[in-house]
Amino acid sequence: MGANVGGAISECVAYLLFILLIYDVKLDFKKVILLGFAAVAVVAIFAFLDIVSGSESHLGMFVQQILLNGPMAIIQTFTRKIQMNIKLAQTSVWVNILLAGIAIIAVFIFRPSKHFRDIAKRYPALFKGFVASMVGCIVTLLVNDSGIVAASTASIYILIPVIIISINMIIFGDINQEKLK
Repeated sequence: MGANVGGAISECVAYLLFILLIYDVKLDFKKVILLGFAAVAVVAIFAFLDIVSGSESHLGMFVQQILLNGPMAIIQTFTRKIQMNIKLAQTSVWVNILLAGIAIIAVFIFRPSKHFRDIAKRYPALFKGFVASMVGCIVTLLVNDSGIVAASTASIYILIPVIIISINMIIFGDINQEKLK
């Protein structure tokens, strides 16, 4: 698609999801689809601006390829992205970081331990930010040529705070609970 288009898509989804979570909007299939449409709208706006400005950006060239070759250009582009991610998965240390991030999101969503429920309870806005950021990482993985590297790098900004908060809650948790009483 083009330089930084995947970043715009990922950020759009993550920011909009964060806003929905902060306002305690109940997520359903319809709202998830709307998030996808919002990302498509952002890309369409960028594409329109590229075409109007006469820019020779990657996105502009991608749109031209779609106009010339039809929807097959989209399939070819995503096939290339998948192939690049598979190649990076076989050769990159970032895969381990991504797997750790995916494991954490799985714990967050599917089987939150008492500890993670405590984090969500004590720091609800921060926890919602972690969830939105992890969704952004997953979207990054799907839409970038080097999605494994980009998603892994982004997951560091979630993993480190979660580890620090966890350590603080374990070490100082009893002290803080006594102060609250």
